Amino acid sequence: ILTFICIGGAIQTYTFVHDIPGIPKPPLYDLLRPFDLWAPWIFFTIPIDILSYTLGLSRLIHFLPNMGGVCFPLFSITYAYIVSCWTIYTWRRWLASAENRSTVPIIGAVLGALLASPSIYTIFNGKIENVIFAASSIMFTALIASIYTISIYGIYRMFRTFI
Repeated sequence: ILTFICIGGAIQTYTFVHDIPGIPKPPLYDLLRPFDLWAPWIFFTIPIDILSYTLGLSRLIHFLPNMGGVCFPLFSITYAYIVSCWTIYTWRRWLASAENRSTVPIIGAVLGALLASPSIYTIFNGKIENVIFAASSIMFTALIASIYTISIYGIYRMFRTFI
């Protein structure tokens, strides 16, 4: 799912440059248009974006393959794989047998739903596309916030074992 969000978010970046002549439309752009993938992708990749900017790795983007008018999100997909592995490890190691195991992802889901709440206002337009857009925004942002909450809990537990 995280890889889908990364690729879909990169494809939806075309929205910001579609009116510039000569930039080709990426594949699947029209198919992914009803879903909100760009905002959850940005929310998910903030740590890797800050790290790449701090380390001066942003110039490497020119070496990535092209997907129409946008670059292939190779770093985002790699980051998604690492985060998902860490989240699964954290869940199995510290949360699977804990009696409060549902608390951590629920906190993340509520936080994600609150972060995606501005998209709820698009529902009042009365179109089904807006309902799909708002539901996908809330669902994907809540998923990412839950993953981050579990991962941060895992980092906390890891450091706690060393101290």
